[in-house]
Amino acid sequence: MPRCRPSTHDHRNHRGCPRLAGSFVPAEPLLRVSFAVLVGLAAIAPRTAVALPPTTPDWIVAEGDGYDNFANDVNTAGDVNGDGYSDVLISCPGLNGDLGAAFVYCGGPNGLSTEACWESHGTQDGRQYSNESFPAGDVNGDGYDDVIVGSRGYSFIEPSNTLEGLVEVFYGSASGLSATANWQVQGEIPDMELGTYVSAAGDVNGDGYDDIMVSATSSGGTVRLYLGSSSGLATNYAWSVSGYGSMTAAVGDVNADGFDDITVSSSASARVRLFLGSATGPSTSVNWTGTGASGTLYGRSVAPAGDVNGDGYADFVVGAPDWGSNDTGRAYLYYGGPSGVDFGIDFSPNILPIGAEFALDVQCAGDVNADGYSDVIIGAHMFNGAEAAAGRAYLYLGDPDGLDTDFVWAFDGYEANDYLGRVVSGAGDVNGDGHSDLIVGAPGATLDFFNQGVAYAFYGTNSGLSQDAVAVRVLGQEDAGLGGLVAYAGDLNGDGLGDVVAGAPTYDGSFTDEGTLLVFHGTPSDGEILDYSAQRYGSQTSEFFGVSAGRAGDVDGDGYDDLLVGAIFHDGTYEDCGAAFLYYGSETGIPTYPGWTTEGEASTTYYGYTLAGAGDVNGDGYADVLIGALAYTNTLTNQGAVYLYYGSEAGLSTTAAWKVEGSTESELLGAGVAGVGDLNGDGFSDIAIGASNYTGNLAGEGAVFVYYGSADGPAMTPDWTLLGRQADCRMFDSCAAGDVNGDGYEDLLVATAFYDVSLSQEGRVECFHGSPSGLGSTPNWTIYGTRQGGGWLGRSISTAGDVNRDGYADVVIGEENYDGTYTFEGAAYIYHGGPNGLTFGSLHSSGQADPGFGASVSTAGDLNGDGFADVIVGAPDYDYEANDAGAIFAYLGNAEARRGGLDIRPQQKTTSGDVISWLGVSDSPTQFDLAIYGRSTAGRQRVRAEWQIAEIGTALSSEPIASGSWNDTGTPTAELGSVAAIQEPVVGLSPETVYHWRVRTRTRSLYAPYTRWTSIAPTGGSMAHLRTAGGVSSIDDLAVVGSGASSGVRIDRVSPNPMSTNTTIAFRTMIPGPVTVSVYDVNGRRIARLFDGVEGPGVHQVDWDATNESGDRVPTGLYLVRLRTDRGVGTQKVWVTR
Repeated sequence: MPRCRPSTHDHRNHRGCPRLAGSFVPAEPLLRVSFAVLVGLAAIAPRTAVALPPTTPDWIVAEGDGYDNFANDVNTAGDVNGDGYSDVLISCPGLNGDLGAAFVYCGGPNGLSTEACWESHGTQDGRQYSNESFPAGDVNGDGYDDVIVGSRGYSFIEPSNTLEGLVEVFYGSASGLSATANWQVQGEIPDMELGTYVSAAGDVNGDGYDDIMVSATSSGGTVRLYLGSSSGLATNYAWSVSGYGSMTAAVGDVNADGFDDITVSSSASARVRLFLGSATGPSTSVNWTGTGASGTLYGRSVAPAGDVNGDGYADFVVGAPDWGSNDTGRAYLYYGGPSGVDFGIDFSPNILPIGAEFALDVQCAGDVNADGYSDVIIGAHMFNGAEAAAGRAYLYLGDPDGLDTDFVWAFDGYEANDYLGRVVSGAGDVNGDGHSDLIVGAPGATLDFFNQGVAYAFYGTNSGLSQDAVAVRVLGQEDAGLGGLVAYAGDLNGDGLGDVVAGAPTYDGSFTDEGTLLVFHGTPSDGEILDYSAQRYGSQTSEFFGVSAGRAGDVDGDGYDDLLVGAIFHDGTYEDCGAAFLYYGSETGIPTYPGWTTEGEASTTYYGYTLAGAGDVNGDGYADVLIGALAYTNTLTNQGAVYLYYGSEAGLSTTAAWKVEGSTESELLGAGVAGVGDLNGDGFSDIAIGASNYTGNLAGEGAVFVYYGSADGPAMTPDWTLLGRQADCRMFDSCAAGDVNGDGYEDLLVATAFYDVSLSQEGRVECFHGSPSGLGSTPNWTIYGTRQGGGWLGRSISTAGDVNRDGYADVVIGEENYDGTYTFEGAAYIYHGGPNGLTFGSLHSSGQADPGFGASVSTAGDLNGDGFADVIVGAPDYDYEANDAGAIFAYLGNAEARRGGLDIRPQQKTTSGDVISWLGVSDSPTQFDLAIYGRSTAGRQRVRAEWQIAEIGTALSSEPIASGSWNDTGTPTAELGSVAAIQEPVVGLSPETVYHWRVRTRTRSLYAPYTRWTSIAPTGGSMAHLRTAGGVSSIDDLAVVGSGASSGVRIDRVSPNPMSTNTTIAFRTMIPGPVTVSVYDVNGRRIARLFDGVEGPGVHQVDWDATNESGDRVPTGLYLVRLRTDRGVGTQKVWVTR
């Protein structure tokens, strides 16, 4: 029987080996199995449709009296006041006895206003002002969106009732739309009815200004196009066609040539004609014609679909509401391509009642689920649901294969003759959350008055992690146990996608139980989500290589994350001393052989039993690592020990920079080790160490010790201690939770899987929030296992990253023995972060009895580059082709993205374009670069990056939004679609300072103007990302700056100097402005900031008590005080003595 892992508590046996803290085994040929075709996983249901957005309206509004026909037309208005929130435009042509009016409701952080923020009323009795209204885009390029209002019944030639028609355009501004029209055009002949339809045209000539189209019923339909410019719309139309109908639509850039395209259609003739844009405007001849069956009203509605399959070409949708013998209706989707229309599909719901008139109105929905693929909303206003002609609206989602023709969401009218869905539209992003929202009109609905008309808005959202696994990987050897260990490896090859590892310590290769480790690189959503990349093996019999593994961070500062692997029974200088191996990352991933190896100091220490990346404990810009040896014996048997190794430009030293030993016999210090982020916001990473058999107040209660980082490294005594608080509960496991409450401080998760609640070993998990003073003594959040004894809630724990991209870190918790549909089925729970901390999100299980599912859980970073963090779960006893073969399950963030989202890959880079790893250091003291794939759900378009950045401990939401330049996403490629590889400098930063940031893409799309905020996974925007370089490299470099007197800034004196306990720095400024006073050590590292504010001209002073930013006294030696203002820098040396 193979030797077993050292145990600190009784576990269910696995091949005779007691199981502890998440590790175990794979074997022979690796089967790369797609979840969708994995025979034997039938017990796990395929992904189910989710109700998205909510099935009850988020906003309801009505204006006027009965039969006023409010919501005759509903649309996004774009962002008319430039506040970053989309607004909506609603027509009410029957208001005040058919005078008519148009209303705008402004968006905001809580959604749409309940009162109109702008309205324009008709002036001709009975002429139904605003029978049509539509967003114009930004016709004058001032950054504010504009709107069009059409009134086809307006008359100007005597006598009255000549129906020439009127079209008006109102320009946006910081205060919203103008009160009176900035531009208008009238029909010139009786019965022309100009304004029958109005629409945006996009930018048909590529000059950067949006254009508009207006149409009239005369001459078999007349359509005119007016070009935008810096002064607004031209007085004369630039292009016109007649005889093709009067229905117009801007359908985006169908052939991705950089010019938007338009359609003109006639439902009477069942024809849709496409005109391609160019530098001179639309083509003078038809470029493509779509034809429907006579009598179907094909072309009654035409609208942009956006880019539903992410190939970079705009698509469009056409409605035929009278299709079929019973007028059930049908929609047609046409895909764009290099030559224009590539091909089309037609679809409708499987079951439609007679006369539903599906697709009377169709429109782009934007990106409701924030996956990067455009979605479509379709109305069926005559749908008979609970009531006759109550109406229904349907939502269809895009994905890599194109529009999913099974709708994912529907909403019905409440009463008979509501006619809900008579008009439908994407609303843009009215609450600024990065999800497109929907607006639906029901012009016959009753709210305050009978049949007055009602508009409903539904806000897009996502629910977090995909309910079912999108990828499963297995090994086909009996008792392989794949998934006993799963871990996030960081970004080993620098491609911006998350990589993960799975360990198999009893794998039989050249040696029995030599162990192996599997490395999986992330891939975009249109590839395999878990891309098997490498396999590394042990080199000795019973070495248990891969019993522990995970991200080391970037220990040598080359921009690539490095990988740590443990082998607890490695024989080196001593038998079973254990070993840890480091594989350096590179552009091609990890090498064949490790670049660094260390061993335990004696026999049977089990060195490498636990290991972890520690973050940057001493703030030098290089990642550090922790390694545990829980059976280490020095002065006490099995007291345990933990070693800390610092990174450097040369990598890890083979000599530990810091070592701590257990203080009691059989304490097993090192049963858990973790880098836990920056809990107190001082810019240094902190570490946690668990001792599973520690006896404090109670025997065997266990303990977790936290040590705060500093420029000198951690202290030798813990800064914070937590005891198990129950005898024999064996608490030892902790991890970084991320920032679950968004306060700018990282939080700590602690698990006690063997804690007794009402039965035995149900388990307990606690969360402690970080703060400027570090961790508190009582948990801010606690959950207990309650389903059954021996469930082991907290068997494994991890940050999940930000799986729903709401800016708060989420966590994943394993319960290995959870009883679900099957006995001991196992479970993984997602808890979402939020302003008040953690709340339940979702439960995931295996669909098999006793698979060990949840024995190991981990964030996966961002496997597919869509900006949402993903999660991986191990099931070491999963049966597939062999008993206990084991499996690993990958779950994607953003549950509503059925196939995952488009690849955006946010990264931080040096000024020369090299990747900066998470917690790495920039090459400049005042700058780094942000990189992201800029995309638009509209297809080829202009986009730009927008970002917020702040020092750690400062919430990003209060910081100003910076933006870069506009970029053309360019000609699509087969691999990426249409994408702009944006890299923008982030400037004006302070040296030697830790920052966090978030980034999004701004587009020109009216329907999906912004993506969700994102950052590098799994950190989320609220966690530390990088440190800027030192402003200087040594004290000599600092000193050469000089006194600064000639630049209007000077340090007059530092007294006393030398100093012991306190000194006063007096300085002079000549003009008012921002001032900082800081203290640096001999290595050029900032150790204290004494003043950061605004001062007027004159002499000022500030005291220093010889302590650093953590409040600890600095060592004796030479330091430099530096004064910085807008006008220059002044410096002065100071000596600290005892």
